[in-house]
Amino acid sequence: MNNRQYTFWQANEDVESNVVGTLNLLEKSVKKGVKKIVFASSGGTVYGIPKSLPIPETHQTSPLCSYGITKLTIEKYLALFHRLHNLDYTILRAGNPYGERQRIDSVQGVVTVFLGKRLLNQTINIWGDGSVARDYFYISDLVSAFVRVIESDTKSKIYNIAGGRARSLNDILSVIREVTGLQPVVQYMPGRKLDVPVNCLDIQLARLFAISCAAILGEYF
Repeated sequence: MNNRQYTFWQANEDVESNVVGTLNLLEKSVKKGVKKIVFASSGGTVYGIPKSLPIPETHQTSPLCSYGITKLTIEKYLALFHRLHNLDYTILRAGNPYGERQRIDSVQGVVTVFLGKRLLNQTINIWGDGSVARDYFYISDLVSAFVRVIESDTKSKIYNIAGGRARSLNDILSVIREVTGLQPVVQYMPGRKLDVPVNCLDIQLARLFAISCAAILGEYF
């Protein structure tokens, strides 16, 4: 139920849209005298299968999918442009944000998509048994993190931005059922080998920088 489900094998498209597009932006930024770039990376994909939880920023990066590989590649290019052109940067490795204005007909954002499908009495398709867990947090917290980083001098180049708690797809279904009083109609499909089983980010570094995030799904609904 996310963008990565159809980009696993579309490496050329991923590189063209994500990596090449960002390189063009970085080159223009240098020419125009831009001082700092704040990049939205993917804390849910760049680390790959975690060796321990929660995942700190120092954890090894070994993405399993094309989307994650392109995000990590861009991070490396940011470091390169910093060395070559003194272009400052901060990377926000975001978990899985949810919130207002997410499209219910999208292939991204399982929280909103699942809720939308239930309210429309549509079947919710889930890859695997629903145990895949991600670190969901409210979109306004991500916006606040961007503002905080833009307006301040950061001590670190990389920050995890998330709720600091892993919730499975089945957990989300349970919250929807509790809040709406409606039983979701679910179709479980064969799992995907490139899905990371669980992702939960260590957000202590962000908290030290006065960035806080919430992961209270019920209040959003």
